Order: sequence, then C-alpha cells, then structure tokens
Amino acid sequence: MDASTIVWIVVIVVVVLILIGVAVMLMRRRDAKRRAQASSIRAEAGERSIAVDRLEAQAAETEAKARAARADADAKRAQADRLQASAQEHQLTASSARDEVDSEFSRADELDPRSDQTTDEAADSESDIQRGGSDPRI
Repeated sequence: MDASTIVWIVVIVVVVLILIGVAVMLMRRRDAKRRAQASSIRAEAGERSIAVDRLEAQAAETEAKARAARADADAKRAQADRLQASAQEHQLTASSARDEVDSEFSRADELDPRSDQTTDEAADSESDIQRGGSDPRI
C-alpha cells in the first residue's frame, strides 16, 4: 500500500468518526429536547391535576348536597303524608261528630212541638258560632 492510500483510509476513517460523532451529538440534543418537552408537559399536567382535583372535590360536595336535599325532600314528603292522613282522620271524626249533633237536633225537633222555631234558632246560633259569636246552648 502506498502512502496516498493510507492517507485516504485515514481521511475516510476520520470523516466516518466525525459523522458518527455528529450523529451522536444530534441524537443527544434531540433526546435532551424531548426530555425538556416531557418535563414541561409533566409540569402542565401537574398544574391541571390540581385544578381537576378541585373540580372532583366540588363535584363530590355537590353530590352530597343533592343527596341531603333528596333526603330532606323525602322526609318532608313523609311528613306531608302523615299530616294528610291525620287531617283525613280529623275530618272523619268531625264528620261523625257533626252527624251525631245533627241527629240530636233532629231528635230534639221531634220531641219539641215548636220544632220549626227551634230549628231556626239552632241555625241562627250555628251561624253566630261560625262568625265567632258564642253558642247560647252552652
């Protein structure tokens, strides 16, 4: 081998080594750039994670309030049902008592020969009572 061939081989080896070095350097820069980009993305995701945590907490709180409101509504509905049943029971009692009182008036009218006058007085007394007057029969 002559000297020029050796020089060319050395030059080719040096060029190849330079190309390999440049390629490695470019790959490292690219990797560093990707690491920096990944770090930036992680930081942004961390910040968004805090906001999402707050939203999740708010959603849980709102859900708890909704459950409490539903429970209150159910309790109020049950109370309304109990009051309605009580009102119906009182209405039945009052109706029964009214029938007894009317029956007593009828019996009194049968016993009293002046039943028309007594009935008129009873009606007047009853209307006075409804207007807030006193019952003369008491």
